[in-house]
Amino acid sequence: QHSRTTDEELSELEDRVAVTASEVQQAESEVSDIESRIAALRAAGLTVKPSGKPRRKSNLPIFLPRVARKLGKRPEDPNADPSSEAKAMAAPYLLRRKFS
Repeated sequence: QHSRTTDEELSELEDRVAVTASEVQQAESEVSDIESRIAALRAAGLTVKPSGKPRRKSNLPIFLPRVARKLGKRPEDPNADPSSEAKAMAAPYLLRRKFS
C-alpha cells in the first residue's frame, strides 16, 4: 500500500524532529542566558526595558490546523484521522511558553 509511510520516510521525519528539538533546546538555552543577564543587570540597579517595538518571538513557522491538515493529507487518503487535527491544533500552544 502506497498510502503507508515507509520506514525510510519515518526515519527522515524522526531525524527532522530530533534536529528541530535540538534547535528548540538551543533557543531555550539562549533565552535562559538572556534572562540571567537581565536579572544580573536589574540586581545591579539598572533599569532594563525592551528596545523598540515588540518583535515576533520566533522565526519558526507555526502551521495552523487547517494548513497542517492540508499538508498532512495525501491524495490517496482524503479522510485523514480526526485525531491528527487535535495534534496539529495543540502544537502552537507548545511554542507559546512565556519566558519572563
